[in-house]
Amino acid sequence: MTGWDETMKAFGRDLGMLRSEAGLTVKDLGKKIGRAPSTISKLQTGKLLTPPDLEVVSAWVKACADEAGVKGIVLTEAVDTANWEKKHELLRGAKARASSATHQTAAEMWIPGAKGRVEGSASLITVLNRQDKVVFRLAHGTPRPPRLTQDQARRQPSQLLDTDREWVGFVGGNAPLERLRLWCKPSSDRPRIRLRLLRGPAGQGKSRLAAHFAAARCNPGNPATNWTTFHVLQEGSPATASQRPSLPRVAGAQGYLLIVDDIERWRLEDLENLLYQCKQQQVGEIRILFITRSSGMWWARISNYASDLGMEVDEQDLPSVTGELDRGLLFAGARKSFAKVLRPRPQPDTPVPDLSGDGFATVLAIHMAALADVHAQCSGDRAPHKPEQVAAYLLGREAQHWASLAATTRMSTDPWVLAQVVYTAALTGPLTQEDAILALEGIKVSQAHDPYTILADHTTAYPAHREGTVLQPLLPDTLAEAYIALCLPQRNPSDGLPTGLAMGPWVSAAPARLLTSALQRSKEDREPQAFPRWGRSALLTLIETAARWNHVATGQLAPLLQADPKLIQKTGSIGLSRLCAVDPFPRPVLAAVYQALPLDDVELNAGAAELVKLLAPAALARAQGDPATEAKVRAHIGSRYQIAFQYTEAAAEFDRVVPIMQALTAGTTREDLMAGGRPVERLKDRALYLDWAGIAYEYNDEFDKALAATQKAIEICDLLIEAGHTEQRLRLTFVLANLAGRHRIDAEGRLKAAQRAVGICQELEKEPLPPGSAPPELAGALQNVAAAQHTLGNHRAARDAAQEAALIRRVQNKNNFGRYAPHLHDALYQLARELTCTGQHREAALIHAERTALLRELAAADENNYGPYLYLAEAERSGSKSTRFQSAFGPPG
Repeated sequence: MTGWDETMKAFGRDLGMLRSEAGLTVKDLGKKIGRAPSTISKLQTGKLLTPPDLEVVSAWVKACADEAGVKGIVLTEAVDTANWEKKHELLRGAKARASSATHQTAAEMWIPGAKGRVEGSASLITVLNRQDKVVFRLAHGTPRPPRLTQDQARRQPSQLLDTDREWVGFVGGNAPLERLRLWCKPSSDRPRIRLRLLRGPAGQGKSRLAAHFAAARCNPGNPATNWTTFHVLQEGSPATASQRPSLPRVAGAQGYLLIVDDIERWRLEDLENLLYQCKQQQVGEIRILFITRSSGMWWARISNYASDLGMEVDEQDLPSVTGELDRGLLFAGARKSFAKVLRPRPQPDTPVPDLSGDGFATVLAIHMAALADVHAQCSGDRAPHKPEQVAAYLLGREAQHWASLAATTRMSTDPWVLAQVVYTAALTGPLTQEDAILALEGIKVSQAHDPYTILADHTTAYPAHREGTVLQPLLPDTLAEAYIALCLPQRNPSDGLPTGLAMGPWVSAAPARLLTSALQRSKEDREPQAFPRWGRSALLTLIETAARWNHVATGQLAPLLQADPKLIQKTGSIGLSRLCAVDPFPRPVLAAVYQALPLDDVELNAGAAELVKLLAPAALARAQGDPATEAKVRAHIGSRYQIAFQYTEAAAEFDRVVPIMQALTAGTTREDLMAGGRPVERLKDRALYLDWAGIAYEYNDEFDKALAATQKAIEICDLLIEAGHTEQRLRLTFVLANLAGRHRIDAEGRLKAAQRAVGICQELEKEPLPPGSAPPELAGALQNVAAAQHTLGNHRAARDAAQEAALIRRVQNKNNFGRYAPHLHDALYQLARELTCTGQHREAALIHAERTALLRELAAADENNYGPYLYLAEAERSGSKSTRFQSAFGPPG
């Protein structure tokens, strides 16, 4: 332990003692000083990367002193403010000495971007956002576990499957390695930052391929072919603020290779943050390798984002093992490798078992079969040959291992309790000790002993692979998922699945208990995006398990989502995408999940589009023979595709909607419109769908079709209004706003459309708002006028319109920040620009300051979209006063 670590722990211990003596719980103290309970716990246990703010410490001490005064308690720890300030100064000094000791390390290649800061050491770099939340960590030089002895391997054979041990040589062939080599090769006519998605089924050797490739790229003696590799680790733990370090580049490397495994466990926003941070690096060539089992529409969002950053984006698939000869050779080679350490009794060569079928379509499945075969020879057991039996055999050896530890060591946890902990670890993955205790409490592990003892005993059986973590799960992931499945009592005995691992009633509702606890924790935690990482990981693991083991899908996952359809939203688009791959899965449950989704959520839109694609055939079948309903369903599907960046698919749906609605409204007369009823409603629907179609066509670069659809929508709105249906004026303002954004319309046309929308909005504002109707969008119409006038060079007219729009947006923002703050940001951007164009630089500076303050709030809520603008705005304010602010303005958010 370093001097900094010791000082931080002592400081935290003193704070914890003060809280305890004052009689304050962690939760109560958090409420008093405005900090989450998790932050309080980390501070008092010294688990911080940097010293806490002095203001936090002062608030802590004052709250304890006040509570003690009310209760008449005499505190043994001094509460003198000067004393704590001195302690804090000593703490900062210890951190400064520790930081200087790590100068010029591998961490120094990583330059913090506009949206965060960096702390690092030789082997681990931590990247934090503006709220000092750990976004991800970069591990350089992953330590390899020690070699296993024959006795260890026989007692716990699954350890031989650990990718880090590389007991069986790489068998992926040269073709995928060559593809990666060519992708990595620098070229003057290709972007210096390249992103590749490496995709393949579980157990196909993706991680092994990446590790083998990274090792081949490590040539320290030859800078021309040497690449520095970092493994990117997902994190969600809080940290505290410190000065942003200045990190110079490291020489001696051609570039940097970042490997991101299991990206299906990441939030899309965090993946985008990683890509954004990579963009900030000025260190030459960077290659980013994303590894996943499968991809869905969420990948379109990530690839589009990377492309917008100027990165080259492509994909590489690892196919499943095909051909009996290939499988037989893989089995024989693995069996030979495992025999070297297990050393079975000599016996005649046994034939290769039947490896046909999908169950042996991956390299890992064949390796597991070979391992079970060799181990059975050692123990005198009959070798299993079906995939499920192979998994059960290896898991049975794990259970024997726990029982042996309990009998021969000081481990006091009963094997059946340890089985519950192993199950919990399989769901959550490795956690900090604090989070692990919360998970054990949530899932209700039978605690005959305190949780610290239980975790220590589990670590004896499964040592942590990463420092500072516990609950190391079974490896590989496929075996952990098999354990989750085989622990569940079978509902259908005819399935023929092994039953020896079934844990009884405790396990049936275990995931529900764990996730209910996670939801409760998120409600109590005041930090943003507070749903615990272990809760999200557990739900994603359950989905992956259900994709292979149908009784988990029907017995656990489906009831869980039926009871709470919103729960899946905690996993984002990737979780929704993986849920769509669980087949079969009850369609009513999927329908309930879809109905619970919000109409527009950036983290869920891609997954929602994938789910609607899955449900669409049934919905369209129900609409057969009813054109109006079919058009409604297709328009909804198209709009879902459009907000998920699936522009071609969206346009294709509206290609079907437009003629249907044209046919349904053909022959409608003015008399029909005067009479009302169905003809009117259908024309209103047609105008709405044409407006949506125009948006879809515009995004799909079908500009002529976009303009025609929008103009037709305006024509229909005018017909309805002339026939007395004045409520259609509001819809017309939205269509006019969309017309102003069409590629095929000139500036004069945009101005004319925007001015007409302003006039209608001003009329509507004088009238009472119909129940359930949205207010007229006058501010948006004025902003369109300002934009058109700016294009035409009429800057004074543009300034006047922008000023009026900003006044409205300020009022809206005051009443509803979440909805209108982005619109106020755009209005202020526009106004500052027009004031600058008219020479009113002092006034522009004031508006720029207002916009910068607003951006601080927006960046706190949406780091990826507004962090870069805030960085530029703050840099501009600290620069020359003679600057005219143009460089502070990126495109409006």
